[in-house]
Amino acid sequence: MILFSAILGTVLPLIVGWLGVCILDKKQVLGMPEKIAISYLGGSILSMFVVFLLNISVGLPLSWWGYGVVYLVLIGPLALINKQPLRRPRHLRIPRTPLTILLTLWIGLKILPASISLLGTPVYYDDVFGNWNMRARVFSETQTIAHALPLGNGAIDSISLTSYPPMVPLLKSSYSAFAGSFVEGLVNLPHILWYLCILLLLYGFIVRRTKPIWGLIAIYIFTALPLPLVHASAAYADLLVAALLLAIVGLLSRSKEHPSLLTISSVLTSLLVFTKNEAILLYVPILVVISILLSVSQPSSVSRLRAISYQLTAISFITLPWLLYKWFHGLPFGNAKTISDLEILWQPEVLRVFAINTFLEGNWNLLPLLFVCLVILNIKKLRQVHILIPLLFVLFALSEQLGIFVFTGLSAEAMKQTGLARGILQLIPIVVLISVLLMDQSKKLSAVS
Repeated sequence: MILFSAILGTVLPLIVGWLGVCILDKKQVLGMPEKIAISYLGGSILSMFVVFLLNISVGLPLSWWGYGVVYLVLIGPLALINKQPLRRPRHLRIPRTPLTILLTLWIGLKILPASISLLGTPVYYDDVFGNWNMRARVFSETQTIAHALPLGNGAIDSISLTSYPPMVPLLKSSYSAFAGSFVEGLVNLPHILWYLCILLLLYGFIVRRTKPIWGLIAIYIFTALPLPLVHASAAYADLLVAALLLAIVGLLSRSKEHPSLLTISSVLTSLLVFTKNEAILLYVPILVVISILLSVSQPSSVSRLRAISYQLTAISFITLPWLLYKWFHGLPFGNAKTISDLEILWQPEVLRVFAINTFLEGNWNLLPLLFVCLVILNIKKLRQVHILIPLLFVLFALSEQLGIFVFTGLSAEAMKQTGLARGILQLIPIVVLISVLLMDQSKKLSAVS
């Protein structure tokens, strides 16, 4: 029953996303790896948003049939709109050389222990327990989006934790609803799936530009990083944001191939706010990068304004209902601290902590140093859109994060390296993408010379 519930809870949102991507990607620009990852990410977030709307509006119970109704409501119309839902995207061949076989085995050996730890060990970390799994269990038992969460010893939290978007707890609750009981290992399954989505996206985006071996190298680099693997095995939700950002930015960098990729990126961008509280801040660098991209690809100012208006409209479909819900129920706006409690302060020690966390600790191995060196060595190659767009996003997003920590009381989160490390983690897959593309450029340059 647990295995059946795991399959059902994974395949249904995958089908929702797959049908949606098929409708938007009529020319089949996306390959199999990207399409699978984007379908699961987009389908699960969109499905949980519809569950959220129906639960707060008509009281749809968070039971197996409640989730089933939502999936039927989504899959039915999408299947009717989509003329060819079973079309197979372009297949990517992986060369069966000794090196690729060795890399594949090593990557599998890295992921297997993390999966066993995730699915076989009850969670006990702060956010993982209180913010994700506890809320999911309360949702499962009450069959509604409850605001009162037990903290133990009779204490109740009715404000701080419930101010987070309920997407992750709802998705976990869907797995338990299909199983008929709350099983810790089962509801932790999405976390390792988000990790695998990142690997699929890295491989898919890179092999569109260069040889498949570089895609495997990118996967190897990412799986070798300690902190992302820790998050995959400890049921944190930052990998969801990281995977979604990689999909959004990767599609933007390829938008010249076909306008449908920009449309899919816009849809994924609109879903971003329903993942974590801090995700709303990432709209700023995304919109800046889109504006730069449109200024290059759209010579007409009218066309640029129309494209930006479409983007803002897509964002508002998800953002406005969620923000209105928070305002109506008196839920705080902010993360770690509410916006009203933030003070403008100059905290220069944050920069020192950032340098230590990024370059001197083992969270990222030597990736940050490699990234900086590759950018400097390939400075003339940075004008290429598929490299420039991801690079600009990383720089803008990192500057925004550092600005918040340096100039506000949230510096405490940076000093503890919790908020700072998680913020960097959300950008690391894009850093890996850029680094491998630049490594390929360096190899081509040396071959020419």
